[in-house]
Amino acid sequence: MKRFIIGIMIFMIMGSTQGCYPTQSAIASDVVYESKTSQAFDTATITLKFIRDRNYESLSELVHPQKGIIFVPYGYVDYNEHLTFSAEQIKDFSNTTTVYTWGVVNQSADMIDLTIEDYFNRYVYNKDFITTEQIAINYIIGISNAIENVKDIFPDSYFVEFYDKGTEEYAGLDWASLKIVMEEYDGEFKIVAIIHSDYVM
Repeated sequence: MKRFIIGIMIFMIMGSTQGCYPTQSAIASDVVYESKTSQAFDTATITLKFIRDRNYESLSELVHPQKGIIFVPYGYVDYNEHLTFSAEQIKDFSNTTTVYTWGVVNQSADMIDLTIEDYFNRYVYNKDFITTEQIAINYIIGISNAIENVKDIFPDSYFVEFYDKGTEEYAGLDWASLKIVMEEYDGEFKIVAIIHSDYVM
């Protein structure tokens, strides 16, 4: 059974001496938040399926039209280092064998020079995330020695983290997670970041 962790908005409601009761506005806000988290989860799940199947054409339809998608290999988002692709570029992913520099291997000076297919195999879908048992919404499960700044870079976003806890053979040190980060655009959730994290020595 999958385990879901949702970052819940806490409403501090001041009441009378007879008790504290939620206001209508607080109830309405809570309902809207729950509805949006559900929409975010659905969008992230279908995005993950497109990623797994390398269905870049369908994936391109979910790309934020103004911001594109930034691909982050190790948790810390840096627009000066990591690559951002538009919907049109992602739609054409399957037709290119170009080697891109995606950033730096965490805790080293080695550059990540990979084709799109190789990058996806190592830094996007390197685990079977679609079957993972731990999924979080607006909450970070996998913490490595890389600073997690998703909430700082995308303060108005919703994100879903798919977390693979690793194996007993490696004492869980082979864990990995993938965050699908979304922002609202014209009433729909669009993808702005795909963030990979794992354990780094």
